[in-house]
Amino acid sequence: MQLGSNCGRAALTWRHIDWKVIAAAFTSFISLFVGASGPLVAAFIKQIHRDRFTTIATFSTAMALQHAPKALIFGLTGFMLSDWLVLIVAMIGCGFIGTWLGLRLLKAFSDQRFGRVLNLLLTALALRLLWQAAAAGAWWQRIFAGFRRLAPQPQPPDFGRGLWPCMSPHLPGP
Repeated sequence: MQLGSNCGRAALTWRHIDWKVIAAAFTSFISLFVGASGPLVAAFIKQIHRDRFTTIATFSTAMALQHAPKALIFGLTGFMLSDWLVLIVAMIGCGFIGTWLGLRLLKAFSDQRFGRVLNLLLTALALRLLWQAAAAGAWWQRIFAGFRRLAPQPQPPDFGRGLWPCMSPHLPGP
C-alpha cells in the first residue's frame, strides 16, 4: 500500500525530485528492520530542501524505493499478495486520490508554513514513537530496577550463635 501511494506521489511530482538525496540508500537498509523509517527520512530531507514540492517529491521517491525491497521480500518469503490484491488496489487508489488532493492543498501553502506544519507533524510522530516504545518496553522499570541492584541492600542482623542458632546463616539448621 505504501509502495503504491508513494509511487503515485513520486509520479505526480517527478520534476521536483532531488536524485542526489535518493542515492543515499542507507535508510533503505534500515527500513527492512525498523518499521517507522519515514519520520527519519523526512527529518533528513527537510533539512536539505526548503521548497515544499522538492521536499515532498524527494521524500516520496525515497519511501517508494524503501518499500519496493520489502514487497519483494514479502513475496519471496511466501506472503500471498494475491489474496489481498483487491484490498491493495483499493488502498493504492485511495492513497493516489489523497495524494492528488494533498498536492492541491500544498499549492495553497507557502514554503514557510509548510515547514512549520511538517515540523509539528514530525515532532508529534516522534513523541508518539517514544510513547509507544516506553509503553511496550516498560524501559523505565528496568532502569529503576538496575538502580535498585546497584544500591546497597539492607541486611538482616546477624545474631551469630545468639538466641536462635538454628536461624543463623552461618550454621546448618537443626
